[in-house]
Amino acid sequence: MKENPLIMKGITCRQCNSTDIIITIESNGYKRRRCRQCSTKYHMRWRAKNPEKYKIWRSKRNKKKEKNTHLMRTYGITLEEYEATYEAQKGLCIICNKKEFTKLGKHILHVDHCHKSLSFRGLLCNGCNRGLGFFGDSIRSLEQATKYLKSWEGR
Repeated sequence: MKENPLIMKGITCRQCNSTDIIITIESNGYKRRRCRQCSTKYHMRWRAKNPEKYKIWRSKRNKKKEKNTHLMRTYGITLEEYEATYEAQKGLCIICNKKEFTKLGKHILHVDHCHKSLSFRGLLCNGCNRGLGFFGDSIRSLEQATKYLKSWEGR
């Protein structure tokens, strides 16, 4: 798996002395050293104390930039690559050729990637993505499942 560049080894968290810390740089240039757990606790307390400031912060977020960062960190692709693949697939799942909608009516496809090489394979609906995951990306298991279903066809 890829190493996260924000995690620094050998420096300790200022609150719990954990050695796996995240360095965040505040707007005033101050560097905070916290592990993930302490950082999460800190931000949850801050949100509870400052609900109005949190609402303002949430409204100013750049959602495209956040999605691009997530895609790069998790799958090694850019938002432009995701959108180009989405257009090439005409917004359809590459396996079942269906469109998928979320509860809010938004159309979304999930990034499929090889868990061994971490390479991007295409975009799938939730059902196909989970199906591949449940079969452990095993071609043999999928062939056995196909054989099983065919044996029951027409009964």
